[in-house]
Amino acid sequence: MKRLIISLLALGVCVFFSAPAKADTVGNIQVCYNCSGPAGNNFGFGVQDSPIFAINNTSTSAITGATLTIGVGGDNATLDTFNVGNIVAGGQVLIEVGVTSDGGSGHTFFATGGGVRDTSDVGPNSDAVPFSFLGTQGVVVSANFTPGDTAQASLDGSIAKINFLGGGPSSDGPCNNCFFGTVAFLTTPSATTPEPSSLLTLGTGLVALGLALKKTIA
Repeated sequence: MKRLIISLLALGVCVFFSAPAKADTVGNIQVCYNCSGPAGNNFGFGVQDSPIFAINNTSTSAITGATLTIGVGGDNATLDTFNVGNIVAGGQVLIEVGVTSDGGSGHTFFATGGGVRDTSDVGPNSDAVPFSFLGTQGVVVSANFTPGDTAQASLDGSIAKINFLGGGPSSDGPCNNCFFGTVAFLTTPSATTPEPSSLLTLGTGLVALGLALKKTIA
């Protein structure tokens, strides 16, 4: 009997603490590459032969200490991080690559001073280039994504596949309205919630425990 009670208590603990946490969405990242409306939003910059990142906080709390990083992978050989800073609740931060500065030095991908960065020509622009976002909102806010995750036909239909860096089998050569889309969602981990099947398992175990105790008392 003692072993049965211990086993069922252990089962209860497993049910409530083993279920994976689900993520809450608090924002997103959109990118325009050589795009224009109404299909593409260039955020007031006009048509630019360069990626424009729009980091959107769709929640009611500020995201603080945010960074956007391009990692090593695909055809990118150097890690580079842009200091986004704070994004107010419901706010947006725009980064026009090659033009927008975070005030830092030593940048590669996010270097400024030479005009927009035409990644379709100078790179990087492969589908496998890793990007990541980090910030805090009491808990970690994060996103990981690559250009290949959201590669699609160009907005004007002239290219079958193009990514947000202007890369693809044809690069951006034939298109005049190339890419616009949401490329990542900013998420925070939420509290662990027992799944219905786990609760059913726990309930069944507790019923068995009750029957066993009743039999022992009788």
